[in-house]
Amino acid sequence: MLKGKRELLQKTEDLLDAVTLHVFPWEAGRKDHFTRILPHSVTGRRFTIAKLTSWAESEVTAHRTSDE
Repeated sequence: MLKGKRELLQKTEDLLDAVTLHVFPWEAGRKDHFTRILPHSVTGRRFTIAKLTSWAESEVTAHRTSDE
């Protein structure tokens, strides 16, 4: 959970920076505004991100069921 002050992005430079972040919304629909959150607290759980190679290895060794 991120808590902080929301700020509407209006400067062209800020908007271009936001677009290059490659962050995508979870919900479909029109997105007319870009905002930035200036955090004052961050809480929650931490997740360790697995290396991409571990995903490929687990797929090769995974047990498969028959096609029946």
